[in-house]
Amino acid sequence: LHLAKAGISTLAVDQSERTLATLEKNREHNSVAAELLKTEQADIFEWIKSHDKKYDVVILDPPAVSKSK
Repeated sequence: LHLAKAGISTLAVDQSERTLATLEKNREHNSVAAELLKTEQADIFEWIKSHDKKYDVVILDPPAVSKSK
């Protein structure tokens, strides 16, 4: 969201429809143009296999394996 808010074209890929819906609400709340923040629901490993496009920056945010106190 921060990159898109700065005017940088951004693509968010996530398995979770709920996560992407929350991102969309945040995008609207922050008045970020839909053209700057696109979303796609997919398994990232399958998505990577089916796309040849090159990106300048890739940010990975893996889920926590275990949560500790």
